[in-house]
Amino acid sequence: MMKKICLSVLLVLALLLTGCASAQAEPPKVENFVFDDHGYACAISPYGCTLEDLEKALDTTMTDRGSNPVTNPFTYKSYITSAPVTMLGLDGKVDAQFTEDGLFAFTFTTRFTRDTAEEHYADIREQFISVFGKPAEDSDNGLGTQQVEWQDKKSGTALALVYSDLGTTDPTFMVGVLEKWRYMDVDK
Repeated sequence: MMKKICLSVLLVLALLLTGCASAQAEPPKVENFVFDDHGYACAISPYGCTLEDLEKALDTTMTDRGSNPVTNPFTYKSYITSAPVTMLGLDGKVDAQFTEDGLFAFTFTTRFTRDTAEEHYADIREQFISVFGKPAEDSDNGLGTQQVEWQDKKSGTALALVYSDLGTTDPTFMVGVLEKWRYMDVDK
């Protein structure tokens, strides 16, 4: 009898372990920012989506900010949300750039009140590091701007956090994803 019970327990454990091993792993993410087969991206606005797709995902319209400066190696159009959107529990604006292939860069920007800025940035920074691991770049220019960036060479994408406190206004915080390869290899 004891042999049957042990065998039954082992069989159940084997089935459970087999089920767990075959489960699809969820891509690492912090709210809408993810790392998946396409690299670093914003889940609600995948690379290549249209302006209309992005407006629908954000539930707001976007205002045309014009074309890129002539110094850029390729042509794109820039848009910004007409109304604030909420991401990472904060209200801010989304800035997005599109080529004829669709979206290639997405940035969420907000301002922190001076009294909570450093604490908010440190908390968000640690959340991203705990999910995405050690960043490829972690810099502080000593003049009030800090940047943390993760890069995926396979997809040519990047995820960046930028905190800027120049002392004249409330500090700015940005989180963005982009197809960085567009700036590195214009022949692609």
